[in-house]
Amino acid sequence: PDQAWGCRELALLLVHRREFDEARRFSEMSLRIEPNLPSSLDVHAYVLRLEGRIDEARDYLCRAIRLSVDADY
Repeated sequence: PDQAWGCRELALLLVHRREFDEARRFSEMSLRIEPNLPSSLDVHAYVLRLEGRIDEARDYLCRAIRLSVDADY
């Protein structure tokens, strides 16, 4: 997919199937397309958290919050 939305949706689908490597690949693709979109940062943080990469996940989530403090994370 060449749209950040599609990449995020695929990442969420794959992470729920516990296909973490592929989920991370699509969440990273979403970030390459729209690096400052809070929803892309949030999805990537979610994937990282489920992989047990808590510190990295926290960094991405903090970036998302700084960009859109009123969003529902």
